[in-house]
Amino acid sequence: YACDIWREHWFRFSGDGGRKMLNTCPAAGNSCGTRVAYWTDAVPPSTVGVAVRQSMYFRHPNIDERCKNGIYGLSIMRCSDRPDDLIYYSHFADEYGSPVSQRCSGGFCGMS
Repeated sequence: YACDIWREHWFRFSGDGGRKMLNTCPAAGNSCGTRVAYWTDAVPPSTVGVAVRQSMYFRHPNIDERCKNGIYGLSIMRCSDRPDDLIYYSHFADEYGSPVSQRCSGGFCGMS
């Protein structure tokens, strides 16, 4: 499986993975080349150069059919006026800011 959960820096989507983070619930099962699929329903910021704190979720195939099995912080920043010129920073912490232990079976879902 793809493993993206240990990222501690800004990243962007490119290539076959798409140009931005998936904004709808991923398909059930092993979506996006990973077991636990991370996605967001956040609206990307419109202002260039300003990071906005949003939420991302995961869909786990063994928990249930809900799309929002967990919630984590996600910062999104627009880098230019181009529609998909976005960078992301994941914050794997609970609602109190405490780090959450993760297994390496999660990956970020991208889209065009």
